[in-house]
Amino acid sequence: IAVHEGPLPGFDLDGVEQPESEHVFGIDEDGNEEDEKKALLRFIQYMKGFDIETDELVGHNIIGFDLPFIFQRCLAHSIKARPFVNLGDYNVRGVFDTMHRWWLGAKRHVSLDDIAWALGIESSKTDEVEGSKVFELYQAGKLHLIREYNLNDVRLTRKVYERMVASFGR
Repeated sequence: IAVHEGPLPGFDLDGVEQPESEHVFGIDEDGNEEDEKKALLRFIQYMKGFDIETDELVGHNIIGFDLPFIFQRCLAHSIKARPFVNLGDYNVRGVFDTMHRWWLGAKRHVSLDDIAWALGIESSKTDEVEGSKVFELYQAGKLHLIREYNLNDVRLTRKVYERMVASFGR
């Protein structure tokens, strides 16, 4: 799980510094795998203060994959974790899914890379790392490459999100 934390585009708080930071749960900075249960617990703790009224989770296919998968893994590990958003809503409060926004809310699929290409934004994929190679890299013990790929994906999603908010609003 990779997270970029930063200010919402177009939302300035006069005189209040809004720092940016990145967090990764599951693979440390040295490329070592963290126990899944510990990584999930750290992520749930990190998200403890999330408020759908004032905060926003941004991701690509975060409604259809990321959030359900995270909470399914919590269930598998018997982690008490109340989902912090209701994914049953048509328009999920507190979540901005770039894939759904690309299709104006329709339940259709498009890759993050395809959206980036259409917007003229550089892809997060490289010759060595892209989504279909992650399991192969995992088996080869190249976790540091997976970690960097995840961070690059989060950075790309942020760029797409900023462009969408500038054009469509929230």
